[in-house]
Amino acid sequence: MGTAASERLLQAGGLLMWLILGAPRLQRLAADPAAASGASWAALACWLAWGVGFTLATSSGALGLAPRRSLLAGQVLAALGLLALTRSGSEASLLVAIAAQIPFLLPRRAGVLTAVALVLASFALLADGRGFGALLGMASFMTFAYGAGSLAVAHAEAREELALVNAELLATRELLAGSAREAERIRIARDLHDTLGHHLTALSLNLELAAHQAPPPAREAVERARSLAKLLLADVREVVSELRGPEPEELRRALQTLAAGVARPQVHLTLPESLDVGSAARAQAAFRCVQEAVTNAARHSHAAHVWVTIEHHEGALAIEARDDGRGAPDLKEGHGLAGMRERFASLGGAVAFESAPGRGFSLRATLPAEDAA
Repeated sequence: MGTAASERLLQAGGLLMWLILGAPRLQRLAADPAAASGASWAALACWLAWGVGFTLATSSGALGLAPRRSLLAGQVLAALGLLALTRSGSEASLLVAIAAQIPFLLPRRAGVLTAVALVLASFALLADGRGFGALLGMASFMTFAYGAGSLAVAHAEAREELALVNAELLATRELLAGSAREAERIRIARDLHDTLGHHLTALSLNLELAAHQAPPPAREAVERARSLAKLLLADVREVVSELRGPEPEELRRALQTLAAGVARPQVHLTLPESLDVGSAARAQAAFRCVQEAVTNAARHSHAAHVWVTIEHHEGALAIEARDDGRGAPDLKEGHGLAGMRERFASLGGAVAFESAPGRGFSLRATLPAEDAA
């Protein structure tokens, strides 16, 4: 079960609990609105605010991480306000639902501190009317909810990591298969050139010599044979030239395999009609660039989407990738980014990276035209 599926299950259970808690309150207020106190209306407002905040915060595809964290803070205020107004242990179950959301929205250390703060706040609000056993039981429920949420997140992250690695392996296999086909074509082209081309050249020379020595009746036939030999030699050279050229669609297939195999983040590819990048080394560099962008978005940026665009500009190749992840204030190049920079530099190209908190990660890589490189 992925993160989105876990959050949908959490949302369904939390909303059901929220409705069960609020139904009696709504019945009492609907029966005699005039007799309701200001505290009752305030409690209803807190209950409604919690439900709206919970629904939006657990809809993972609707909002980004920062707004959902703000909604979580709003739920905490609404739940504590409701507890302060009602002093009801049943209303404390809203804190249990909040504890279950924390692992989905906060880093581990901040999540643990937030969960402990919720337990202490509930103790402070409910300690007057309940024994230590009841408070300890409530703390246990909150701890259990936080642990269940943490396990769900860890399980989802492990599944996403496995899917990412599997997609990378399939895409790499596609690229290696293309390289193997290219190597086999080059071997066949070399054999054709070294054997058939050599013999046809010798045949053409001998026919030219025969044409000079043959009597007039046979000279015409020898000249036709010599012309056919020259045409055949030209055809062989053309076939050799085509066999030595790289397979233009192998990079496209590898990128499409990578994008299709990654569940999160969703990879959006924009590719030109003809993705002929030249040599296998250039195709390898382009693929590794996109692979690193997707890997960074999944493992570090925690992005939901990655947009990749590849364009041709007068023989040069331009690659742009950006994600909607959390970004970083100080971008430190690890082995992956450093290796990408070195690979492009060896081909005469360049790579630029950019990241900022709340603005995700982006890169732009360029390779010059192959003759310029």
